[in-house]
Parts: sequence; C-alpha cells; structure tokens
Amino acid sequence: LLDPPHSPIPLLLSARAQPNERLARAFGLGNSFVSADTGVRKQFIARARVLLREHTQRFAAFPDAARDTVTGVASRLLRPYHHQNAMPFARFVQVVTMRLVVFSLLGGDIPQDADEDVIFVVDAINELWASSKTHPAHMLAGVLQRLNGHLLQWLPTFERPLDFVIPAYETMWRIVAVTVARAGRDRAARATFSAYLHSPVEWQYKRFDNGGPSVESFLCEVLRLHPPSRRLARATPQFAGFPIWTQATDDVADLEALHQDIGTWGREGHVFDPMRFHPARLSQEQHRSFIPFGYGPLRCIAFKEAPHFAAIVAASILEVVDEPCGRYRLVCGERLGRRAGWEGWVIE
Repeated sequence: LLDPPHSPIPLLLSARAQPNERLARAFGLGNSFVSADTGVRKQFIARARVLLREHTQRFAAFPDAARDTVTGVASRLLRPYHHQNAMPFARFVQVVTMRLVVFSLLGGDIPQDADEDVIFVVDAINELWASSKTHPAHMLAGVLQRLNGHLLQWLPTFERPLDFVIPAYETMWRIVAVTVARAGRDRAARATFSAYLHSPVEWQYKRFDNGGPSVESFLCEVLRLHPPSRRLARATPQFAGFPIWTQATDDVADLEALHQDIGTWGREGHVFDPMRFHPARLSQEQHRSFIPFGYGPLRCIAFKEAPHFAAIVAASILEVVDEPCGRYRLVCGERLGRRAGWEGWVIE
C-alpha cells in the first residue's frame, strides 16, 4: 500500500494527498503531504534537507538550548498554576517542543515573554486538528489567521510556516511526551538519557549500559508501540472494468497493528520492552516490520534526525523533574495519552 510496485511518484503523492484534504483545508497547507504536485514536493524536500543539515551541524549546542528552554518555560509557566501547584504535562511538553522546533530546527525566534502566544498556538493547532474531522474550515478561520500571524512573526523567512511547523511539531511533541512518561518511571532509563544529554554523541546514543537499554532502543520501543501516525491512509482508485475507474477509496496501513503483530513480535509484543531492540534479540523480520516513519519513497525525510531530537528534549525535561534532585515533580496519570488523553498527568 505504501510502496506499490511500478508506481510513479505522482501517483504516490496523489494517493497520500487525497486522505489529507481535511488537514489542507483546516490549516491552509500547501506542502507535499497534501499536494500531488511533484514540483511542490521537490521544493519542500530541498528546504527540509537544508534545515535538517543545519540542525545536525549545530547539534552539539542543542542540549544547552533544550535545557535553557525547559528550565525557562518551567520557571515562567508554573507561576499561573500556583493555586494548584501544578500544570498540565501535555501543555508543558507542547510549549517546550514548539519553542525548540521553531528555534533549533526551523531557525526562527520566539521572544522569551511570548509564552501566552505559544500557548495559543499549540492550543489552536489542537483545536484545528480536532475540528478538521467534524467542522467546516471556515468556522475557525479567525483562529487560523491569528495562528499564522504569530508564526509569521517567529519565522519571517517562511511564506507558509505551517507547511513546516505541522509535520515537525505535531508528531514530535507526542513522541517526547510518551518518552518522558515511560522513562520517568525507570531510574536506569533516566540515567541513560542524562548521559546522552551531557554527551550527545552517536556511541552514547547506541550504548547499552549495565544490561539496560540504550537511548536508541528506548526511542525505538516508544516508536514501535506509539508510532507518530498510527494509521497511514492512501486513496486507491477502484477499477470497474476498462476503461472505467470509480472514485478512489481510502485504504489504511495500520502501523500500530503491524508493530504488535504476534507472528512477528511474539505474544509479548504489546509489552514495553526496549531491550527487544538489542542487536542480539532483534530479528530481520522485526527490523523489516519496524516502520514508524512510513515506508517507501514517501517515508518521512527526518526519520534519522527525529529520534535524536526527541531524545534530547525528553532528557532535558527528565532532568528538571528528576527526584530528588529535580526542581519539579512529574505526577503520572492512569494511562498514557496520545494527541489527547493526558488527564491526571501534571508537573508540580
């Protein structure tokens, strides 16, 4: 479904774009996720590659930027919540991730005193995403206009900043949130992430220390059980006999089901176990079946960089909520959330 044999790029783009029409309308997107135009794809990929290359070149400085962002957001945003002595965990992660995506990945700048604007932006993205499934786009046109206004101020070199903000931020904050939630309950994992934060080099990222998982294997297990896109829809034309084609129907690649398939991952495939990605345990079939960023020519262009970015952001958050040394404490809810569902998770 994701890479049919002998399928040209225009056909693959069209198959992806049609199911994403609701997001194109809701956010006014014009990138290659919602367009079948090969020229749009070429321009998007070219700029994305430049941004990723520049971020990689500056990666040694990224941990300091992440630490400063996390501590700054915590010190400023916890104040309005003092009457409850806590703030929602998901909102905290969203604000931190938005600031770091804009600054460290897209090369923009958000003023330190713009936290309320950042909160509006992340809340607006949540609202527009949810409403895209149920409401006409024009009903929230004012929200979209104000959202774009803030992003254009922070990212003045981008004509359509949401074309890059949505794919970079919207999946990233959820990867970070789940990673923090999973590692926050595991002192050995926290120590492993802390080591990578203080030494952000490849061998530290891949290192299995004292029988425990590496940062890489931990992120892989997060992405296996919580893929950024659980299901990838593709529009498939229905053939009704030559020369008639009926209207396309949406077929779905269920990555969540694939990543927990008993035949591939065993009866414990639903259990969180980062050590399953140890080279001595991971089978070739499991390696081939692990596709959290998609598959084929349209696989996410940041599939290599995204886990490293998420690991540093998560490690920076874990550092400030580390007990007993941390200044703040992570209170866990009953279950892990996705885009929503983080009730009970707070930072205090």
